[in-house]
Amino acid sequence: GGVSQQKRYDVQWSPIRRGVVSTCSFDRKVQLHSLIGAMTKSGRTPQWMKRPCGVSTGFGGSIVSFASHHKTVTVDTVVEEPTIKDLSESFEASLASNDFIGFCEKKAQEVATDPAEVQVWEFMKIIFAPNAREQLLHYLGFNAEEVARMAENISNTEEKTPEEAIDSMSLSDKSQYTRIMSPESEKLVKQALIVGDFKSAVEHCFHSGNLADALILSSCGGAELWSQTQQRYFSMEMKKRGYLSVVNAVIHNKLEEFVVASDPTQWRETLAIVSTYGKSEDFGTLCRTLGDRLASVNDDANASLCYMCASDLERAVAYWMSQLEGANEKTSSLDMDALHSFVERVAVLLQAVDPNASLSPSISSVFASYASILSQQGLLLTAAKYCRGEGQECNELRDRLYHSRYSQECGRYITSPPPFPFAKPTARSAPANNQQQQTYGAQSGAGGASGYQQQQQQQHSHRPPQSATTTTTTTNTPK
Repeated sequence: GGVSQQKRYDVQWSPIRRGVVSTCSFDRKVQLHSLIGAMTKSGRTPQWMKRPCGVSTGFGGSIVSFASHHKTVTVDTVVEEPTIKDLSESFEASLASNDFIGFCEKKAQEVATDPAEVQVWEFMKIIFAPNAREQLLHYLGFNAEEVARMAENISNTEEKTPEEAIDSMSLSDKSQYTRIMSPESEKLVKQALIVGDFKSAVEHCFHSGNLADALILSSCGGAELWSQTQQRYFSMEMKKRGYLSVVNAVIHNKLEEFVVASDPTQWRETLAIVSTYGKSEDFGTLCRTLGDRLASVNDDANASLCYMCASDLERAVAYWMSQLEGANEKTSSLDMDALHSFVERVAVLLQAVDPNASLSPSISSVFASYASILSQQGLLLTAAKYCRGEGQECNELRDRLYHSRYSQECGRYITSPPPFPFAKPTARSAPANNQQQQTYGAQSGAGGASGYQQQQQQQHSHRPPQSATTTTTTTNTPK
């Protein structure tokens, strides 16, 4: 179409092509104009086109401004969340020192008024200890030295020997320890021993109630008889004496069955038994089984502690994730303190498990939100550290960080150029009878497909004039 005679209500500079302006009029015509040829005889742009001042916002909380009365370009960083910025910087400094035990002790002191939080950081500290299982026993309230001292005190205060104590018992009390065997049974046992039939001898002892004799005789009759006698003894006596269930689990290597059948209210005692008798290769599995046992009765807080001992990141974090969601629901928005607390716990546990471990989509999404907030405060390098997912939000942020002014520093965490995070539309030509619309459609389509990449290339290739100077300042803006 020809030149529009209607008024223009919108004029925009092209962000891609220098000196190109688009206008839109009320007769629904969009026209492109080139101002490159609109020069004075001196070859310079008209004086009226000179801006007296200007300001522009940028990625990372940056604000760039200039004024005509001096040749200085000022780059300010506006911090909208100074608290989260300070917390992040302090936390990253602690991680850089690699003193994780000291950091956990510090956190436990900071949350001293919340016993549940204290437990989390105490368990976290134990995980980093060189003698972790011994430290775990001590924290759970089971000290081997203290137990030995108590047993010694009892022995020293006992006036009678065990034999004298039994002899002084009444006949009814004594029968609990020894059973009188009939002469006939005693004769049968003796005959079985003479011919080497230990199995029959053990059977006669069980029949007469002399369980201790049965155990002693079975130890001479081979491994199979010994094992069968033990199992029979435990099945008869465990209900009377609870501690025998521990002995049975240890002797027959049935700790996992013991954990499954354990009392959830006594989880500390069960965890201590696992820590004492569990093999190194089975310890994680046993702790995970105990965590599942507690989760089955909705004791998610203590289950999370067991998952931490098992180095099971995903299951341990599930409870922390529910805490974060609950805090967000209370504030009806993203709770910054709860978000930072979540990231702290996950990041520290990752150091104990595997710093390079892959994260689930749910954890990656929270990390991406945290990284986005940090980038808005100007902490681009720290934001790059937490861009570990493959979601759309994370991919967009990773691309912006890679092409930011701290691109080289962010390369520590973003080692290769990230793929373009947006879908590229296919440019189609307009009908041939409308050349003006066709030209505009091709330019706008091509600009939409590659404009972002070209803009990034211009940002990398652009250099300020040699006569201009740049200053950078940081401004904290309270909310």
